[in-house]
Amino acid sequence: DASKRYPVIYNLHGAGGNELHGFEEARLLDKGIREARWPEMILVMPNGGKATFYKDSHDGKWPAETMLIRE
Repeated sequence: DASKRYPVIYNLHGAGGNELHGFEEARLLDKGIREARWPEMILVMPNGGKATFYKDSHDGKWPAETMLIRE
């Protein structure tokens, strides 16, 4: 159904991390959805780089903010 809407959670890892740090949260969220404790939703776990703070770098080499918004 193309008209169905879902809540979205953005799991932004901390400095020095990556998207792999969110797997435990993803497992817990999946379990809660399957047990009907929470509604179906979308979990977004972007890789923001080691120290981008999710901002585009001045030199354009790390477009973390642009990537997150466009994706």
